[in-house]
Amino acid sequence: MDIDHTYVLFWEATLQSRETYFEPVLDVTHRQILEDLAQVHALAKVIRWIPIPPHVQQRLDKLNIPRAVRGTTGIEGTELSEEEVNLVVESPPGAEPLGPGRKREEQEVRIIAFRDYAREILDRAGKLGTPAGQRQLSFLIRLGDNSVSLKELRSGGHPLSRPYRNVTTRTLMRDINTLTQQNLITMMGDEIRANLELMTRFTA
Repeated sequence: MDIDHTYVLFWEATLQSRETYFEPVLDVTHRQILEDLAQVHALAKVIRWIPIPPHVQQRLDKLNIPRAVRGTTGIEGTELSEEEVNLVVESPPGAEPLGPGRKREEQEVRIIAFRDYAREILDRAGKLGTPAGQRQLSFLIRLGDNSVSLKELRSGGHPLSRPYRNVTTRTLMRDINTLTQQNLITMMGDEIRANLELMTRFTA
């Protein structure tokens, strides 16, 4: 690499709560900064593919998920402590761990925790930067705590069908099967739901 030249580094960032993509541009000319950035980039690639034993990954998830969720809810205007986030994520569906009148906050925590976990799962599978991964994440974000029937998705008229309007039914079914195998959605008959209960496994 000729570090005497100016390098423009591009990276794609995704706003987790919206389907917005942007590419900030960083114009760097300082020699030491370029060397450090190149080294960090190389090390990040190596570290990213170091296998993590399942029991270690579970411990990391238990530590990171509540902190990440608390940070995201704070940005979106809901101030919760880590203890409150843990109470919500560890509680069964239908429970009101924060007490009466805070159902909206509880649901927001569950959805954000699930969304962030889904992003991580798709990223580990190497799908996050692919068209399939973008479709699957978009579908999960839009699904939230609602449900949709497979028939409605196939019809193309449901709002959740939007990512699939320009692809075949076979592609739709492949995505649904992938999300089911990843345990990110559940199917009861024809009804599809996000597997929000999944989060208790990683925080309990």
